[in-house]
This record gives sequence, C-alpha cells and structure tokens, in this order.
Amino acid sequence: KLKKISILSSLILILFFCIFYLNLTVSNKVNNKNIYIVLTTNGVPLTKSTFVKLIDSGVDEITISLNADSPEGYQKVMGIDKYETALKNSLNVLRYKKERGLQFPKISIQFLHSRHLKNSFYRTIKFWLPYLTGNDKVYFHEIIN
Repeated sequence: KLKKISILSSLILILFFCIFYLNLTVSNKVNNKNIYIVLTTNGVPLTKSTFVKLIDSGVDEITISLNADSPEGYQKVMGIDKYETALKNSLNVLRYKKERGLQFPKISIQFLHSRHLKNSFYRTIKFWLPYLTGNDKVYFHEIIN
C-alpha cells in the first residue's frame, strides 16, 4: 500500500528541507517505490525555477490552494493580498508542464466552496481546462464548521 507524505506549507523551501532531511532523492524513490510525495502550497512561492527544482527532486503531486477566484476573495480566505501572484504562478506551472509533455508532478488546483467565489463551478472549470494535462485536476472543497 502506498504511503502518502503530505507536506502542508506555504513556503516551498520547507519541502526541500524535508526531502534532504528524509533523504528522499529521486534515486531513493526508485529504490523505495512506496513513497508518494505531495506538496500543498498557496502558490505564491511557486515560481518556474522552484517548480523545475521540484520536478528534479521527484515530487509526485503539487496541490495549489487558491481557495478563491478573485483578489478580494483570496485576501479574505487566505489572509494575504497575493492572488495575482498565486494565479500567475499556477498558470505558469501548468503551461510549463503542458509545453514539455510532462505527466508528473500531478497538479491540483483547489478552491474552497464559499461565498467568496465570484464565478460558478462550471465557469471556473472552463477557465482551467485548457491548462490541464491528463492527470491534473481542479476541485472544490466544502467548508465544514
């Protein structure tokens, strides 16, 4: 059964520390096939150069928690005024992956279903579809109090 390591962080540097600390290099992943590495980020630090390093490090999946579809909603849900940066980085990562025909890492764009979403589910999906490859996804989480 797959072990799933889920690293929740808004700072991608923490992922690199964890990878080196746990000695989870690409060669170790080949030798130890039961480890699946997932990184969850708010998208702000996910520049193209950081994404390339993540590909090289062997990360299997990256979840980008946009959680809103507007600068105002992002500010309210995430507590920071960085929606445009997070959106730009998310789109650039998906473009980079698609242009190179990469299957991994799998990219998931996450939203919180809340009053802070301006667009409908279908409109949001329609926006993201052209950027996704075969194993990427967009999904919405319900907020449970």
